[in-house]
Amino acid sequence: MRTLIKRTYNFFNNKLNLDHINRNIINSNLVKRIISVWRKPIIIRSRSKTILNKKFIFVFIVSWHFNQKIPKAPTKIINGYINALDKMNIPYIIIGTTSIDLILKKIPNPLCFISGSDYRFLTKENLETLRKYKHFVWVNHWFKNSIDFYKKHNLPNISWSNSYCEKILSAKPNFVFTPGTKSTLQYYEKWEDNGQKLISLPLACDTSLYHPNIPLRKKFEKMEIVFVGGYWSFKARQFNKYLKPFEKKLSVFGYSKWPYIHYGGKLPDDHEPSLYKQALLCPAINEPYAEIFGGDICERVFKIMGCEGLPITDCVPAHYDIFSKNELIVPRDLNDYKEKVRKILEDNKLFEKYRKAGYKAILERHTYVHRVKTILKNLGIEHLINSGNK
Repeated sequence: MRTLIKRTYNFFNNKLNLDHINRNIINSNLVKRIISVWRKPIIIRSRSKTILNKKFIFVFIVSWHFNQKIPKAPTKIINGYINALDKMNIPYIIIGTTSIDLILKKIPNPLCFISGSDYRFLTKENLETLRKYKHFVWVNHWFKNSIDFYKKHNLPNISWSNSYCEKILSAKPNFVFTPGTKSTLQYYEKWEDNGQKLISLPLACDTSLYHPNIPLRKKFEKMEIVFVGGYWSFKARQFNKYLKPFEKKLSVFGYSKWPYIHYGGKLPDDHEPSLYKQALLCPAINEPYAEIFGGDICERVFKIMGCEGLPITDCVPAHYDIFSKNELIVPRDLNDYKEKVRKILEDNKLFEKYRKAGYKAILERHTYVHRVKTILKNLGIEHLINSGNK
């Protein structure tokens, strides 16, 4: 059986016709079996019918951890990008790290998007192949005295080793990027010290899903404070500060169970925008690193604002690197946060202006179409596309 699965996997890779990438291939039971046994993702799909006639194609390179069916942040971010590419009529494919050598040579002018964390799966041959093509890498912090820094702030050391970072540099990416704002760039200094171009590329709103033109749902009518996301002990450090004090008024949803009294279970994707729009308040809480580093902002705040929801962030002033004080409520400290939450619950109408202003900011500056344009600009090929839709 394992031999049959391996031969079938090789057949799909070797016989692939890029003009007719079919999402039904991925849905077949046999391929699901292949992936579950060999942990090797294969081509997923593009809605473009003329891939070979395009001037370039986006290639998302993912490891076996990637799973479109589990709504974790990395999956939703890639989905945001591919929905933007669809709007812009730019073709794309998603391939596994094990397919780099085989697939890239079949693609005209690939633009490769890869996370630095997946370089652990790349062989020397993969790096040599990647070096031949335009590619850009989502990287981690890399700065001097990082070990002492993490100890000082009682944080797990998430740094990559110097040798690992040098492995990324060896493939000669066109640029590396962080979703952090300009306030965090000091924590990526060693990338630039090693001659690598570094840019800030914040996350954004996937407007194909998160928008205000959505049905109102009766079950969300009386919800006051809402939060959607996974729960785990490390992030609970933030939840205990920002959410726990308001637990009685809080409804939470997520794929992992919360130890809160109003845990509502998993939330369908198409219900999430309705929840954000109908709730009185949606805290946009980041991981503990955001408060320490000052600007690694997660996707949540963009989603809420894209639905004309009312967010309040944690105490991360770097939100004001990309939003104005008229667009987003960012508390000075924890006491200010609690006081603002109470005021919003007392008289929500006083804060309605933030919903409209925040939504306008998303459409003008913070969709994934904007991020694709930034990528193309930094690759020097923005002139090859039309303006596209937001």
